[in-house]
Amino acid sequence: MTKRISGMVVLAVVILVTTSAAAQEVYLLPQESAAAYSSTADVEIWVDAINFQGGQINLTYDPACANVTDWNRNTTNFQMGGWKHYAGNDWITFTALDSLAGEYRVGTLTVQCEKEEGCETVLAFAESSKLFDDTGNPVAVDWRAGTFKCLGSTSAAITQTSAGGLDATKTETPTASSASTVTQGMSEAAASTITPTPAATPSPVATASAFVSPAPTQSPEAKKEVPGFDAVLVMLGFFVVLYLKSRRRK
Repeated sequence: MTKRISGMVVLAVVILVTTSAAAQEVYLLPQESAAAYSSTADVEIWVDAINFQGGQINLTYDPACANVTDWNRNTTNFQMGGWKHYAGNDWITFTALDSLAGEYRVGTLTVQCEKEEGCETVLAFAESSKLFDDTGNPVAVDWRAGTFKCLGSTSAAITQTSAGGLDATKTETPTASSASTVTQGMSEAAASTITPTPAATPSPVATASAFVSPAPTQSPEAKKEVPGFDAVLVMLGFFVVLYLKSRRRK
């Protein structure tokens, strides 16, 4: 009997621990939100955990599709906190005065639809998102991302439908040709005698060539010789011969 009771107690403890562990999560409510173009949707951030006192959230999304325009923290349970907004990223902090256990709403995001043609983006908790206990140590929780659907605008939907051929009715305004145009107050016969004057064709403008011709090389015949140059060479050769002869005599 004692063994049976002990076994039941152990089983109850295991069930309690398993249930508590499964309840440790941070999630969005609603998890799938939507709004029309230039309209907004309220998305709440909730924590379901035990022995936690605060946390930090790095929420990321596609800025071309959605934009967080406001954040309202639950100041009743989380008296301290902050919010920093960037394009496609919001940094949120929150802290309670005492340790908490259970399900609490951290705050409410205001998410606006940014794309007129419609789109969908994930509202994700980035890696730096953490939950802390009363000593500042991280609390193990599951971070459940959500989605936001930008429904676009009615005019954009009509344009897309027309382009797709479902409603391709289009009224075109005929353009009058020069031959059929008659000036007000002028008879058709007079108008028909007017011959349009062709536009004058501009004369081609000479442009400087990018190629530069090399400077002409002076022919050997045109070179001016230095007067007396040959005579100097002859005299120099003469002195060299005399020097060599004198060396041989010695």
